[in-house]
Amino acid sequence: LDSARSIVLEASASADADAGWSAGARSRLCGICMIQGSNYACPRCNVKYCSLSCYKSQAHADCSEAFYRSNFMGELQSQRVSSPERQRMLHMLDSHERKMNEQQTDLDAFVVSGSDHDSGSDDDDRGAAADSEERGDGHVDVDVDVELDLQDRFRDLDLDTAPPEEILARLSEAERKAFQDMLSSNDTGLQRLVPQWAAWWDVWRVHGRHADAATGTGTGTGTGTARVPSVLANLPRVSALLNRRPDARVVLGCLDYLVAYVYVCRTMNGIDHGDATAVQESTRLFRQASYLLDPATPRTFVHETAADCVSVLSSRLSVECRLAGQAVSALLSDVQYPARGSHVNAHTTRDSALAAALSDAHTMLAASSAKADKAAARKLYFLVCLLCDADYRDPVRRMVGECTDAVDAQIERLARLQHDEALVRQAKLSKAAGDRPARRPLVHVLE
Repeated sequence: LDSARSIVLEASASADADAGWSAGARSRLCGICMIQGSNYACPRCNVKYCSLSCYKSQAHADCSEAFYRSNFMGELQSQRVSSPERQRMLHMLDSHERKMNEQQTDLDAFVVSGSDHDSGSDDDDRGAAADSEERGDGHVDVDVDVELDLQDRFRDLDLDTAPPEEILARLSEAERKAFQDMLSSNDTGLQRLVPQWAAWWDVWRVHGRHADAATGTGTGTGTGTARVPSVLANLPRVSALLNRRPDARVVLGCLDYLVAYVYVCRTMNGIDHGDATAVQESTRLFRQASYLLDPATPRTFVHETAADCVSVLSSRLSVECRLAGQAVSALLSDVQYPARGSHVNAHTTRDSALAAALSDAHTMLAASSAKADKAAARKLYFLVCLLCDADYRDPVRRMVGECTDAVDAQIERLARLQHDEALVRQAKLSKAAGDRPARRPLVHVLE
């Protein structure tokens, strides 16, 4: 009897020890992925996590984005100058400008005094300027004096970060009118200053695969042209490259590289493979936008789900590429057709816009002499082979469909965030003006 009792006691102690070890092990796991050990703790919700990717994942998005928003607003508020101080500085600048203009006027009058011909020329110049202003054609003759005047007015202002209202306030009434006329003009205006580039996938969407022949635009880059890339030729079967079937999650890498490719094309107006400097800069931007090509990302890393992939890419575009929320939404919308075309409008996978985009990116990276770029080119080559292999057509199209659905959900989510931020700004403006804050729509409150 004593022997049986000792055996029972030892078994009970061992079970308690095992239970305590299991509970301790679970407490040390990442609270988001529940796979890796936790090395950090969120300062806002105190959840333990293992890496930055888990911290920025969809499961933790509500907390992390609120944390980023609060820090950003706090930093923004701390850097703003008070209204009285701003008004005092503007008054000082206006007084200095008036004194300089008066001195310049007195100097001009002294130089041209006694010369009837010069006085007549000045009258003609003033008359021509008055006629130009009366025409209201929005044309402003920019000479050296005007450029120096603009430099003086904007010397203390950072044009990259200053609000548009403050920039417009520094312009004269005639300059603001000319700018508004330029914006409202369809044939001229900003189109003369900013080159207009048509994305080849937009042309493809309208005219089909042979977009160059349909539009007559040629194959180069630049204003109004769209070079439709060709899919890599003589591709081997995947079975000749691997001894086993690849994981279906590998297809999620296509979305990573496609987002980076669209970012490069929109930034560089396409990829000019004949310009070595342009190819080098395009390669740098491609690595900047791609999460899989980040040096800190493990070589064997794969995204778990399409939603995680889109969330990570959206955060990377905001942080690494410094794109605003509206720009991220526009770029994700730009990704939609090349991805959808691979399983909606393509007769064969070889005719898909996705395979063409990845082939163009492969050509760009293969031209680099860097070892890391050569390795990335090999990854793209394998993905193009996978897209064009008839044996994998159905699983590839299914995974690409999940990617496009995740992109749609992310675009809607970013739109809601932008709407909420607009309501917050409107409430602050109303509060500053002494009005009643705008109510938040009931549908967003329920969400």
